[in-house]
Amino acid sequence: MRGFESIKKFFQGEQPPPPTLEELEQQLFAEERSKGSNPSKKKERRSFPEMEHSAEWRVAFEREKERMKDPTYLPTRQAVMDAFVHPEMHPLEHHDYVFKEAKIFEFFTQEYIDELADRIVADNLREGKPDGRPLKILEIGAGNGKLSTFLREAFAKKLPDGVEIIATDSGEWGLADDGSVQEMDHQTAMSTHQPDVVISSWMPNNVDLTADIRACPSVGSYVLIGQSDICGDSAATWGEEVQAQEGFARMEDTDSLSDLQLCRTDWRADESDSVYRHSETAIYTREQPTT
Repeated sequence: MRGFESIKKFFQGEQPPPPTLEELEQQLFAEERSKGSNPSKKKERRSFPEMEHSAEWRVAFEREKERMKDPTYLPTRQAVMDAFVHPEMHPLEHHDYVFKEAKIFEFFTQEYIDELADRIVADNLREGKPDGRPLKILEIGAGNGKLSTFLREAFAKKLPDGVEIIATDSGEWGLADDGSVQEMDHQTAMSTHQPDVVISSWMPNNVDLTADIRACPSVGSYVLIGQSDICGDSAATWGEEVQAQEGFARMEDTDSLSDLQLCRTDWRADESDSVYRHSETAIYTREQPTT
């Protein structure tokens, strides 16, 4: 299964950037030849056998691909499962669409956004803001701004005028947005906006931003979304001991959020709904108010 091990490395988001579909196939064939097999024979391509695609799946896949081009489209979790996290989807085709074409890190869904909005409100507005102002939420590294857009819509329905959400991004990755994302680095964003809550989705690998978040005196809690072993620094970003030393504690009851998530490395090998690697949501709150 060396060919499969190769593609798994690309699903992990490792550098350098993933090659094209053709380059991957050539690499896999070369590995098969090195083992003395003939990759031109379908029966010997054990890593990635030819797959039978039903007309039903193909229609769902093409339909959701088209819908995902609309930046305002928020799919249901089932729609994502049926189109992009499906046993009929060849892993190379999954890679080509998710990593190369759409550049998706997290599949935000109606169910996840609704649950996340409820959780943020419950954790931060149990007794309302003491000064009567809206809860200020800042997303750093917002990329194309979709997460903030979806949350803004959810909060507008749940708590009109009760939440202000601001999307910011350094612009280093050159991701296009709808004009709602303010271009500034995370430190400038926090000092400018003095947020109550900070959200970071898919923090860059080996780059920890949480120390700066905890150092911002206005921040009462922050939300991390992504894979804990590749987003940020595994220990510094996600480690509970580090957070505790700086007065923050990880909330324990976030499994319901993580269970709803689907990310770029979620891929089903069969109908068992098993996945290769899964993202999670972690929420950290300040244990003692700042003075």
